[in-house]
Amino acid sequence: LEAARAILEHDAPESAALAYVYVGICTSCFWTLENDRNLDLAQRALAIGEKLGSRPVIAHAQIFLGIALARQGQLRAGLDLIERAQRTGEEENLAFVTFLGTSFLGGFDLGTRRDPRTGNDWARRELAKPHQATASLMAK
Repeated sequence: LEAARAILEHDAPESAALAYVYVGICTSCFWTLENDRNLDLAQRALAIGEKLGSRPVIAHAQIFLGIALARQGQLRAGLDLIERAQRTGEEENLAFVTFLGTSFLGGFDLGTRRDPRTGNDWARRELAKPHQATASLMAK
């Protein structure tokens, strides 16, 4: 991803491809808890998505930006972005976005709000959606 990033930042600095490379790196940062890097790259991806008017790019960036903000303690701003991305993900059938949104929001409800019913509701709603039924992991 870093090699693709270097090429695209030079050759296609405002492309959806570069935004998705940023999102790919954000995915890694999410798991390695590199929150500052996640925040920076998610903001870059969001700026590209907004300039292009691409709802899928915007939603992918919003998920990671929201998670980064929530992890920084800007909980309301972070959750708002995640919920917005979740809605767009559902409208645009973006399984990765809805998976991350459900995972983060459901986990937040289960662990932080101490409301397992809300977390379970998030997970059940997501699993009941047609795009999840056809996902290769769910089909097995």
